[in-house]
Amino acid sequence: MDVDGLGAALGLSAAVAAAGWRGGHLTGGGALAAVAAGTAVLGLGGWPAGWALVAFFVTSSLWTRWAGGQPVKPRVEPAKGGRRDAAQVLANGAVAAGFAAAFGLGGQAGWAAAGVLGAIATAAADTWAAEIGLARGGQPRLITGGAPVPPGTSGAVSPCGTAAGVAGATAVVAVAAAVAGLTRSAGWLRAGCLVYAAGLGAGVAGMVVDSLLGATLQGGYRCDACGAPTERPVHRCGRRTRLVRGVRWLGNDGVNLLATAAGGGLAAAFYRVALALSGF
Repeated sequence: MDVDGLGAALGLSAAVAAAGWRGGHLTGGGALAAVAAGTAVLGLGGWPAGWALVAFFVTSSLWTRWAGGQPVKPRVEPAKGGRRDAAQVLANGAVAAGFAAAFGLGGQAGWAAAGVLGAIATAAADTWAAEIGLARGGQPRLITGGAPVPPGTSGAVSPCGTAAGVAGATAVVAVAAAVAGLTRSAGWLRAGCLVYAAGLGAGVAGMVVDSLLGATLQGGYRCDACGAPTERPVHRCGRRTRLVRGVRWLGNDGVNLLATAAGGGLAAAFYRVALALSGF
């Protein structure tokens, strides 16, 4: 990517981040992280990758705002509020930026393009599933055993939420495919339809990985003073909480980072294996 292209990537990323900050979707640190991740993804991954990331951010922000206005609220206190901070932004975008760097600096290989899409599709699937599933998903159940759990419990799934997650992954992959066709992006066109199939399949798989990690390893706490379940080591009432499942060192941001890494890695691997089997 030339200097002019990087400048355009920086300008678009800054505009989207500024809109997110003004709209109450990002903290100041989150906006700066979004500029960094967006510039890397768009500047090195090309327009299809960049607009897929924009589609993830815009749609996820809209679903989060919509879910906040619905009557069903999470009964498990989340670790953070509605404004995404730098750690949340990087947990969802750092892996995509890494694959975009591999794409832009390594000869625009198809496996790297698939990795970008797999990571972004995972982030979109997880967010769509969480927000829509919470508001419209009915009784959530743990993915590991099917036990009913309170709304907002990490690792919980529902048919509606799962369908929403598949739709989220499909949406960002469709945006990338449309932009690749409109801009005639050479590397993405050479990769062909296989890159989109790999990104979509891995995005859905990454969503499952996210739920499995949330149900098994992510730290879950309870406030003995209030009896309330929470993801915070210190409850909003000011009391320290007690770890009741998972491990202390793995929170929601860590789960998102591991899930997007799984989605990106699976997409890249699927692409390379499928390409080898096809004989091209």
